Amino acid sequence: MTCYLARHGFTHDIFISYAYGPKDGDYAPLKEWSSQFRALLQLNLQLAGINPLAIWFDDNRDRDHGIDALEELDKQFTAEIKASALLQTHVSSFYLGSRWCAQELAKWVEALPAKPGGKERRISIVRVGDTAGEPWPEALAPNGEQLPGHLFHEPATSVPLGINRDWKGRAPCDKFNQMMLDLSSVLRNRLLELEQELDQRAAERNQVRDLLSGNPRSIYLHGRASRRAEWHETRDQLLGLGMEVRPLSPVPDDDEGPAWRKLTHIASRCQAMLLLGADQFELDDDLDVIGRDQRNLIQARFQRYLPCAVVDRKGLRSDAFVNAASIRGIEWLDGTKSDWTDDVPPWIARTAATAARKYGISPEAEGLDPPSPPESLS
Repeated sequence: MTCYLARHGFTHDIFISYAYGPKDGDYAPLKEWSSQFRALLQLNLQLAGINPLAIWFDDNRDRDHGIDALEELDKQFTAEIKASALLQTHVSSFYLGSRWCAQELAKWVEALPAKPGGKERRISIVRVGDTAGEPWPEALAPNGEQLPGHLFHEPATSVPLGINRDWKGRAPCDKFNQMMLDLSSVLRNRLLELEQELDQRAAERNQVRDLLSGNPRSIYLHGRASRRAEWHETRDQLLGLGMEVRPLSPVPDDDEGPAWRKLTHIASRCQAMLLLGADQFELDDDLDVIGRDQRNLIQARFQRYLPCAVVDRKGLRSDAFVNAASIRGIEWLDGTKSDWTDDVPPWIARTAATAARKYGISPEAEGLDPPSPPESLS
């Protein structure tokens, strides 16, 4: 079965941990209840758009009743826990008293730091019995506060809703159905949030990797339509490095007009930004409007850090200009040299250090070569 989060390294989206409870021969009511619960949860999540979906549910092992009940979890079972994105626990007195379930939970806690993505809200609680007065493990009750969970039992009787019934793939009662819909909504949102978080993290890693290579997939070249000749010349030289240059034409002189939003979206999909320096007054304005404001907007809205440098095509460099650029995190490239593009890959590679720091990425931990420290702008 294919996993919704498979492209982020997971084999299972949800791992269900439950206790068998009392049994009569081959029949264990809580096991049967949890099995039907899993099937209905799968259907509801798929109906809510989480498809494909993989839920791990062990129904082959007579846990806490077999000869190996007190042994360590076997390697395969431990691997399934490590490969699961979310943990769902079916909490009852039997769950709290199960040594096997305690081992599952301990293995989950042990594996959590190595799982991709944030560590919060990775445990879902399904209450299938009253546990008043019984201590919960720390992972399910941080600082003594039990995680809220969803109530699937009658408070007065502590009997799971729909116990000892064949649901035939449907909720056993209206109350159960509403709780299942609520739970499915919560799990759907958490999976979507986790997917978005992991997609963003992957994009950040890819950008740092591209910057380290010195040859990013695309670079944003800002230049005004009034400087079309200089813009096209600069673009053609960058194309000679094998880079994709965006946008496809210089921006309107009124760069804060209707085109602003579209250009911001285009820039947010690039790995770095260059400001064309062809007029001192235009560049003075562009350092603020593009080099600072637009880059800050991209970082806030799209969580994208764009390294930036001026390509000085007219010999505009001065201490004041370089200082103004430096304050805004912008470097300076001497575009008056015939071989100025030779300076572009080393500059891009240096910016990986800042990008990694902005994203909280450790290149070594991600298997990337350590970026070179940024050089002085002076």
